[in-house]
Amino acid sequence: MTSLVFLDLSSHFRLKELPEEVSSLVLLQFLNLSHTRIRRLPLGLKELKSLIHLDLDHTYKLQELDVIASLFNLKVLRLFQNCGMIDLRLIEEVESIQDKIGESISLFYLSTMPRRDKASAIYRLLNRKRFVLLFDDLPKKVNLEEIGVPLPSKRNGCKVVFTTRSRKPCGSNWVDAEVEVTCLSSEEACDLFLKTLEETTLKSHQDIPKLTRVVARKCRGLPLALSVISKIKACKKMVREWHHAIYVLVSSAAESSVIEDEILPILKLSYDSLPGESIRLCFLYCALFPKHYKISKEDLVEFWIGEGIIKAEDREIAEIKGYGMIGELVRMGLLMENENGYGVKMHDVVSEVALWIASDFGRQKEYFVMISGDRIQEMPEVNDWRMVRRMSVRSTQIESISDSPQCTQLTTLFLKRNENLKWISGDFFQCMTSLVLLDMSHNIKLEELPEEVSSLVSLQFLNLSWTRIKRLPLGLKELKSLIHLDLDYISNLQGIDVIASLLNLQVLRLFRSVPRDLSLMEDIQLLKNLKELSLSMGEDAVLQRLLSIHTLASCIRRVCLIGTTITNGGILSLKAMSSLRELNIGTCNIPEITTNWRSTIQKETVHFRNIENIPHFSNIRTVSIVSCKGLQDLTWLLFAPSLGDLSLIHCPQIEGIISREKAMAQLGHTSEQPFQNLTRLSLRDLPELESIYWTPLPFPVLEYLQIKRCPKLRKLPFNSESSKGNQLQIELEEESVEWEDEATKQHFSNFKNRESLDRFYPLYDLASIQNIVVVGTKGTGKSATANCIAGKTVFNPLAHTSDGSTRCHNRFSVSRVINVIDTPGLFDLLASPEFISNEILRCLTLAEGGIHAVLLVFSAGKQISEEEEHIVSTLHLLFGSIIFDYLIVVFTGGDKLENDQVILEEFLRVSCPDFLKRVLEMCGNRMILFDNKTKDEGKKRQQIHSLQSLVEQERRKVLRLKGLSEEEVAMIEKELDEPYFHKLKGKPEQWENFMGLNLFADAKESENDEELRLRRKELQKSYDHIPMMEKNLRLSKESKQE
Repeated sequence: MTSLVFLDLSSHFRLKELPEEVSSLVLLQFLNLSHTRIRRLPLGLKELKSLIHLDLDHTYKLQELDVIASLFNLKVLRLFQNCGMIDLRLIEEVESIQDKIGESISLFYLSTMPRRDKASAIYRLLNRKRFVLLFDDLPKKVNLEEIGVPLPSKRNGCKVVFTTRSRKPCGSNWVDAEVEVTCLSSEEACDLFLKTLEETTLKSHQDIPKLTRVVARKCRGLPLALSVISKIKACKKMVREWHHAIYVLVSSAAESSVIEDEILPILKLSYDSLPGESIRLCFLYCALFPKHYKISKEDLVEFWIGEGIIKAEDREIAEIKGYGMIGELVRMGLLMENENGYGVKMHDVVSEVALWIASDFGRQKEYFVMISGDRIQEMPEVNDWRMVRRMSVRSTQIESISDSPQCTQLTTLFLKRNENLKWISGDFFQCMTSLVLLDMSHNIKLEELPEEVSSLVSLQFLNLSWTRIKRLPLGLKELKSLIHLDLDYISNLQGIDVIASLLNLQVLRLFRSVPRDLSLMEDIQLLKNLKELSLSMGEDAVLQRLLSIHTLASCIRRVCLIGTTITNGGILSLKAMSSLRELNIGTCNIPEITTNWRSTIQKETVHFRNIENIPHFSNIRTVSIVSCKGLQDLTWLLFAPSLGDLSLIHCPQIEGIISREKAMAQLGHTSEQPFQNLTRLSLRDLPELESIYWTPLPFPVLEYLQIKRCPKLRKLPFNSESSKGNQLQIELEEESVEWEDEATKQHFSNFKNRESLDRFYPLYDLASIQNIVVVGTKGTGKSATANCIAGKTVFNPLAHTSDGSTRCHNRFSVSRVINVIDTPGLFDLLASPEFISNEILRCLTLAEGGIHAVLLVFSAGKQISEEEEHIVSTLHLLFGSIIFDYLIVVFTGGDKLENDQVILEEFLRVSCPDFLKRVLEMCGNRMILFDNKTKDEGKKRQQIHSLQSLVEQERRKVLRLKGLSEEEVAMIEKELDEPYFHKLKGKPEQWENFMGLNLFADAKESENDEELRLRRKELQKSYDHIPMMEKNLRLSKESKQE
């Protein structure tokens, strides 16, 4: 088998070893050993010099991996569930390191947890597997135990490897060996340099080979310098160009003799070689982003245009120029492209070069001011604000800004992703008369802007997306230079009348903000320079008015239709929106979507005379349709060749994605192959869907496929060639799939059928996971409310103690990142103290990281019971008075009030008992009315949106049990490996705090001796129950191990 190139031995569960004779497979390039019981890799594997792909996923028995180090040409190495490969670029803060590790090992919600809990969560996961942890460019010692990483040892087979430019980290107590990586020798540097040059360049002049060796030696053996300089000179064929390169490199030799700094002047040659001042400014601009930060190409181009670095009369031409410059910077090695192709990042050394040049070669370090990190709570201190040109303050814990810096030369300000920022003084903007770009996006608690923004007379670019701004200040009218205004994803936005005064606006974005009315259309029509528009709409009249204004419709980039019922024959025509890139439809009644053909839902076929005139929507990238009534197919997608993301959820009438009959009628043939650029396809809850396409399609770039709860969809448009070579993630109900043939089934069995990823692609964008505990008595609609939040029926309202279902249990929501925790029986007056103590601990464990909100459920049609008063008393005892900062009162029975034509406020005024009035007063009147019986998806979504607003309204640190330290809670959440009850032994007063029964923890004890005696007796029963609980825990753990 000396000619064998591809060998797949996966899923042979009894395969325990490979023979040494694999060394004879000298041409082998692909080897798959996943899901086998291979114990070691044969030494003969070292001889496979052509091997580029080695798959060792789920090889649980594999012990020795030393052979891999000899496979120098290996490009793909898979070790999932064997070694958790974590590639970590170190960030200073321990918590940031933990968050990065969490992303790599699928602990996606780690960033919401306190540091000590993060360490525990990381340890629990990594302690069960072998892993390799890679630290790149480690600047100082790291305490692995503080992070939560188990110490590597021969016994656990784990490895920690790091690179560093300092010897300090090498002194860590877990370091076993050091390997010094020296610079390349002169010959090695020349060989590496010559490999990257074109042969035509070397042959273009007899002196060039000699000159290239001189240039290579001047790079001092630094691989990064060799790589970047070689890309610049790869096609230079003039001898004088090579002499100039030598001159620059020789000149830089005297500037620094320190190894950390000497690469900076060498790499300046790459900056000098950039073709033009504009691209040089674009390169320096990238220094504003943190090291290794993934920069969106789209954002980067917008910043360059917004600042005026890229200029063109036509905005589309400017965008093309911007993407061209990114490509040039990537080609020259100054930027690195992300795997998905949508973003770029800078090598840390290249970033240092950009900063060094931007700060006048280190002489004016205050030109660029950048701070970020969870530990920063105040604005930076700057010696001379007048020197600052560009500033970035992101991802800090700053809550307010009252500074009044005299930064008259500041042109760029990134003040974004500061999750606690609520208020900014007007004095802060007073002296920023030169500011051109202001990005304040993702400050999720910022509710207002000061009127003093009127001082920003030079401002051209303003981004307020993902904030909670309620109205635009009137001072915004004075910003006559403003050309870009981004108000996407601002759910509270109301007053935007000032838009009509911003006559120079070219870009206006209102996507996923509050749907606008007809008056806005008239205001937008005054913006004669508008080139790009994104917005949300609800009423069909607003949509039709927009489509009738050709100049506006033609510049729409993104549109979101919410609760829209199309009245014009039931047809939504996209003909006028020729620049459309993203279409979102939610809770609408739209029987048909078309491009320009005129059809009705009664006709089965539509005939065209001029097929070639049907427009191709070459710009559209994303289509998301949720809860759309009447829609039967999406045949118009045949004319969207660039479609990359298609999501279709809960559309009860849809029967096919592409209709064969309509395709034939519209094109005159059925040979069109759609979805050539589709990377993500999600189909969920489509009861009538029978077909995606009638023949197999190649899906050449598909990365993610999800098909859930589509009972009639049996045949998928795939064969053994579909998505070949892709790293495809799939979610399929495989028992219902009929594959094209056995080869297709085998082909798709190689892809991982991942656990549900719904929550990683939320339909409703939430900042992070939230633990919401739902409490209430039987019959109030508590479980139905929990089901409504979860998005499906997962909590049983008819549960009884006999089947154990009265225990606290949780579910993640289908489309939201919310952990819903139901608490049946927890506050039952008849429940024993031992049951309650178990359930309290269970509830706390389910709410890993702490509780964000407690929903207290009452029925609007029932009288308040003694048990419901007991709930409030117990909650107050467990958590103290702070519980009321997290309490939200939910009234069920919204349908009954609606039928009686009674609003909630009127109901409370007439029927609210004094007890409930006190509760509402103490929780700041945070309440919401739920109709759990409604079938209206729009109403359901509005209920969840209102609840989300209340949860975010007073969101602080997570809620924890009163009387327990953070360390003790961490022990409970560590699956009680060291039972918390040991700590309570000998501390009956703390157990009393934990399980007390009086109404208010801060009130005096009862003066009634008999009542006090009974209370002490109940507490003693709980305390005496500790040994039994310990025994049960131990037996449970032993049974799990078996």
